[in-house]
Amino acid sequence: MKIAICRFVFAIQVGGAFPAMAQMSAHTHEHPGQPSGVSPGVQLLLDSANKSIARYEDRKFAIANGYRLVGTDLPSMGEHWLNTRLLIDGVHDLAQPELLTYLKVGGRTVLTGVVYAVPLTQGQTAPAVFGPQAVWHEHNGAIDDEALLPEHHSAPSAVSGTRVTFVHAWLRVPHPGGVFAAENWAIPFVRAGLPVPQEFPDGAARALGLLDGGRRFFTALMGVDASASASAALDQCIVIATAIVTAARAETRALTRSELEVLDDAWQRLLQDVTAQSGLETAKRINGGTKPQDAVHH
Repeated sequence: MKIAICRFVFAIQVGGAFPAMAQMSAHTHEHPGQPSGVSPGVQLLLDSANKSIARYEDRKFAIANGYRLVGTDLPSMGEHWLNTRLLIDGVHDLAQPELLTYLKVGGRTVLTGVVYAVPLTQGQTAPAVFGPQAVWHEHNGAIDDEALLPEHHSAPSAVSGTRVTFVHAWLRVPHPGGVFAAENWAIPFVRAGLPVPQEFPDGAARALGLLDGGRRFFTALMGVDASASASAALDQCIVIATAIVTAARAETRALTRSELEVLDDAWQRLLQDVTAQSGLETAKRINGGTKPQDAVHH
């Protein structure tokens, strides 16, 4: 089993892209505040885990303790830093997460949470420590085989070979989709230095996700030909998002409902362009696997 996991780790380090976007079933996120939707017992575990990772606020300490960057900085996840030793040992210890997640905000690095990763043998299932609310997702074999999928596997899919199951815990940033969600669409707001709205359309967050290098990820999802065809539409969406973020930052405020609608409309128009140029399936790939809406805000 350790040999198989070593191969998996090597694939992570060489493949260059951490597995991508989980499908979002709703188009409007609500963030009622933390904690959200977990039992008191689970919240106690999360509070304990949060205290245990305080030492990693300084990423230099994480590096000194064996954590290394894997993959790229993703719009809805940020950076993943893996401790290979902790993954290979197969021990599930809440105080020693296999991965740490970081985000670059205003030129500084912010610790956002953890990812627990547990190797599985055939027939094994994810740990039940967090109860049914934990969204464990599985990766099988080389990570680059699954790097640009619009959604994660949520059930065992490997008959044999390497199986590793993961769960995110967004301990230090808002988590509108849930503390255990694989993706966190509050991340684009946090990255932009903006307050996370109580409610926001999914498309607004994705439009913001195009900023700060996010375009590279979405164009990789589309593929070379489709991204070339959508270049002008991507540029326009980025121009709109940049202007809105710049105005909000200058006034030190959150985005207004109207601005969120404009961002969502810009994203929907981008999806319409991608659909017309490259087909519905390509548009769905950059929209979390869901069918685009009509652009209705003007």
